[in-house]
Amino acid sequence: YFGGSLGGNMGTMFAALSPDTINLNLDVPGINFSCLLQRATPFILFQDLLSITGMTDPMIVALGLGLSHELWVRGEPAGYVTHVTSNPLPGTNVKNVMLSQAFLDQQVSNQCTEIQARTMNVPSLVGSHRSGMPQIPDLPGPLVSAYVEYDTGSFDLANPAHAAYIPPLANLQAKSSGCDPHGRQGFIPASIQQLMTFFDDAGVVNYCTGPGRICDTLASPG
Repeated sequence: YFGGSLGGNMGTMFAALSPDTINLNLDVPGINFSCLLQRATPFILFQDLLSITGMTDPMIVALGLGLSHELWVRGEPAGYVTHVTSNPLPGTNVKNVMLSQAFLDQQVSNQCTEIQARTMNVPSLVGSHRSGMPQIPDLPGPLVSAYVEYDTGSFDLANPAHAAYIPPLANLQAKSSGCDPHGRQGFIPASIQQLMTFFDDAGVVNYCTGPGRICDTLASPG
């Protein structure tokens, strides 16, 4: 299974419920819609509707979205995520997951994706763009499940001209730049080869190195 953005979000729930899949790439996902909404550009119209109702205090809006999450949880990935890489639901199997994220994604907060990695107990593949994230151990490949992050080159943190487009740490929309990293790592040749390696018979996550960028497909120990 491959699903990006909403396909990565709902693909997490699909992973927990499906008895027929083994390897899944969940690309630029997050498990809590209450975490996803305020960052996503399509939510801007709904944000305006909330303002019309008188909900203009940012803290009240955040609390309201957090509370409404309890209404959604049976039909969104947050209610199923602990049954994907371990503790499978009856009649299903444990899944291998490559959880991929684009650095400084403008549509899905990196923090939302990292929450998913921690909840699923998925380690970060050594060589990923960032390391040392809280409660996400860095482990060398090959791995049967792993979190990977690519810097798509959309933004230069040292360039003042890019500063206005860097997504805020707060769960708010970023100023549109036309260079949103959201999903762009899917066009990086090494990322494509990494995905193909994960989907082949070896079914492991690793980075591709050496002449021809050959992936190490040896099974992960244990």
